[in-house]
Amino acid sequence: MTGLIIAGIFLTPQQSVYWVFGLIFLIYVGVFLGGYLYVCYQAIQSKRTDYIFLAMCLSAIVIFMIFDLLLLSGEIVTDVRPLSPYTGPVITFFMVIILGSRLARNVKKIEAFNAQLEMKVQQVSNDLSSSLNEKHQLELKNVKLQERISLSHDLHDGLGASLVRSMILVDQSAHNISNKQFLSMLKLLRDDLRQIIDSGSSADNKIPVNPILWVAPVRHRFSQLMDELDIRSKWIFPHEWQAVPSALQCLTLIRVLEESLTNIIKHSQAKQVKIAMVYIRENQFILSIEDDGVGFDADSVVQQGLSIGMRSMKMRLERMGGEFKLSSEPGCTIIHAIVQLK
Repeated sequence: MTGLIIAGIFLTPQQSVYWVFGLIFLIYVGVFLGGYLYVCYQAIQSKRTDYIFLAMCLSAIVIFMIFDLLLLSGEIVTDVRPLSPYTGPVITFFMVIILGSRLARNVKKIEAFNAQLEMKVQQVSNDLSSSLNEKHQLELKNVKLQERISLSHDLHDGLGASLVRSMILVDQSAHNISNKQFLSMLKLLRDDLRQIIDSGSSADNKIPVNPILWVAPVRHRFSQLMDELDIRSKWIFPHEWQAVPSALQCLTLIRVLEESLTNIIKHSQAKQVKIAMVYIRENQFILSIEDDGVGFDADSVVQQGLSIGMRSMKMRLERMGGEFKLSSEPGCTIIHAIVQLK
């Protein structure tokens, strides 16, 4: 509107300037009064403090305006000065009050928001604490479950294998077993049970000096049994570690070896068995168990989980970052346990 008025002034002829300026003055007075009435209406409707103070400020300006108009028109004959210069301090005073009231209201809103936020934070903290507690309980249950699974695998692979060896010895024996031999079998079972009990601290166990000493106990036990069953065995192991495995890896591989040899004795009807450990890289080696038995459907055993022993070997190796490979056909069954060393 102001832009149009300025353009109109430039286009106004000289003789019409007087009444045009009067018209412009009345237009702005009308705009001011319209704004004043609107503010008063909003103050009555909303009853907001800032609107009420703004209405009071504009009312004072309207009073000053009316007084100055009367003074200008000559209705008031006195030496009183116009009140228009005092509108500046009045506006400043009310603006301070309005801004102060708005600031106070905003501070109250912030305090209410902070209180609400604090309640939400406390609620979220309680929820998080409850969630962490539930997670902790689930972790405890998971640890117990893992311990049970590990114990079941140890019982199957360790004590189970020893029981099978003892049963085969008793079954294949041509004469009555002497008390000394029977006591020896019980001691082996006792040692295997003790090893299972102590396997929880296997990370702290002493690592054998070389692979030959590491595999010697298993070789001694199974070689005696295979000799009695007329199974020829061949053991190929390096004389030194190129990269030393951990105690847990040593124990896991012993369990895999015991389970594999037990399965060969129980099911394969093999006549020759070859057990070898070969480094394919400096920090990786393969433990292979090969026999010339009747074989079986390897895919069904691995994929459908038909053998508890096979599942146990696979899970043990995968838990320590190893790999289990199995291939079988009549006359040749090979198990590969691939271990990655640090």
